[in-house]
Amino acid sequence: MSIRTRLTSLALALMVSGCGAGQMSSNGGGPFAAAADGPQTISIHVQNLNFSDATLWAVSQSGRQRLGIVGGKGDAVYRIAWTVPQALQIEIDVLAGSRCTTEPVQTDPGDSLDLRIQMDLATQQRCY
Repeated sequence: MSIRTRLTSLALALMVSGCGAGQMSSNGGGPFAAAADGPQTISIHVQNLNFSDATLWAVSQSGRQRLGIVGGKGDAVYRIAWTVPQALQIEIDVLAGSRCTTEPVQTDPGDSLDLRIQMDLATQQRCY
């Protein structure tokens, strides 16, 4: 069963989907054993509609981790270790432009997120 949640923040579309909640593991250890056996990463799919390159950072209670640079009008996919459910924010630093942060999104191991960087970020609330 797949759960899809759409959040719009900062004119950035951030979509989270996850599956497998409550499934039994092959060893019959219950739902908590299934979580321990499952994926320990998340995927972040980025579409940059801006003409400028953007450096991306994943920000969580575990700290700040550099994802990489996505070129202007380019796409990228990042995978990072994610072992416990926690809130995630993406910080976007546009070359010679705005720095923005998405709203926090509760993220579980195995989730796949879609991030769309809009052309004009300067007018958004969470940009400076």
